Amino acid sequence: MSGVDYSKWDKMASEMSDSDDDNGNNPEVTTFDQPQSVTFGGTSASQAAEGWDGASDDSGAHPDTTPSSSGVAAPADGSTGAVAAAATGTTPTPQVKPLISDERLTENGAAVRGDANAGRQALQYVWRQTRAEVVVVVPVPAGTRAGDVEVSLRAKPETIAEGVADLIRVAVKATRGRDGAASRELGTAATAPGGGTKLVPVLEGELAFQAKLGAEDEGEVEWELKDYPGTAVARDDPDSSGDPVGSAPPPAPAAGAREASSSSNGDRRGVEIVLKKHCPVPNAAVWWKSLLKGGPEIDVAAIKGRATNNHQSVWEEALGMFKEQVAARKGQPKISVDMEEGDS
Repeated sequence: MSGVDYSKWDKMASEMSDSDDDNGNNPEVTTFDQPQSVTFGGTSASQAAEGWDGASDDSGAHPDTTPSSSGVAAPADGSTGAVAAAATGTTPTPQVKPLISDERLTENGAAVRGDANAGRQALQYVWRQTRAEVVVVVPVPAGTRAGDVEVSLRAKPETIAEGVADLIRVAVKATRGRDGAASRELGTAATAPGGGTKLVPVLEGELAFQAKLGAEDEGEVEWELKDYPGTAVARDDPDSSGDPVGSAPPPAPAAGAREASSSSNGDRRGVEIVLKKHCPVPNAAVWWKSLLKGGPEIDVAAIKGRATNNHQSVWEEALGMFKEQVAARKGQPKISVDMEEGDS
């Protein structure tokens, strides 16, 4: 049997090696003076935008959270502080820059992401609380002015006489340019028939617990429009004609509104709303487990500094105050009642 000529295979191997060299596919080695980190794999909730730290991705996920099977992202450290909905992979409508789960913004509260597939403004907010107050921050498009925002608190018909608020609504004006394109990044839901402006709800629902609302302040609430850290963008979005949207004098802010005097370098604008907690028991505290009914809940037992063993003392103090009020009523005679044991 004749021998096999392997020379042609050597030639092919040599050509393939030369081709790889020509295409520049050889590995390159790069050295760094400082420590670096590398992440492999596809896009996930943990690889989403840095939020308020300057990234431009609109997924709204927090880098310190990991997705759970329930669809709610849990903090990576296992704490119960911030609760955020997991990224869905679908571009939210409208496209508003996401908020971050900053510890200062979510202290004793949470960061919540709404349904990105909803036809209207997806619910997206962060909230925090103290013993007396709940502070909510709702993101709005860059360039939004205080006169473009409407914030209202209302009582349900059955609680109007109690001076408490049960319902909250935050809406933003969406302007329409001459080319018919809706601005303010509020999506097609903001388009008003024939042009003009339309109020688009960005947060709306029933509060998980009641907030204080005086009879004279029906519908008014303390709120402020603020800029949060981010990459630099213009305050106004130009339409196709080149004219800046909102170049006309802005409308006057609503009652109770205040616009922070900050630079235009922040691309994250938020409406910060302060709610005064309503507590029916004097000297007691109501810790909210969620902002809205049906919303993601936190573990109030994990709140730092929360007294969990003084319920009896609070009750006794409240009962003592009640007895003093009853005894102090004018015209109320004191009645001595003898208590006798019954026959055994």
